[in-house]
Amino acid sequence: MSGKSHQFCRRKQGQIVPALLNAVTYAFFCMRFVFQSFSILKTVNNVTYPTFQEACITIKLLEDDDHWDRTLEEASISDSPYEIRELFTIMLVFCQVEDPIKMWEKY
Repeated sequence: MSGKSHQFCRRKQGQIVPALLNAVTYAFFCMRFVFQSFSILKTVNNVTYPTFQEACITIKLLEDDDHWDRTLEEASISDSPYEIRELFTIMLVFCQVEDPIKMWEKY
């Protein structure tokens, strides 16, 4: 057997290391700053939206379903039902359709 004891020993309480305390305080400051920065990104015209996506839609950085609605409307004029379903599938997989059930029921 090695000479090590396998009994529990409580660590001795020592002095707080000032450098470590400063590092922890700085880390909390940075996390708070980052959180506040991200909160600012969700604010548009003094309204804070619950998600970044809603804030982006408000300032027209993201397209809403109107674009996809017009695409399917145009396709329904000249394409076969099979081609419209294929287009709809591509839109679901590669695009961000907000309300796919509504689109499906409409077309």
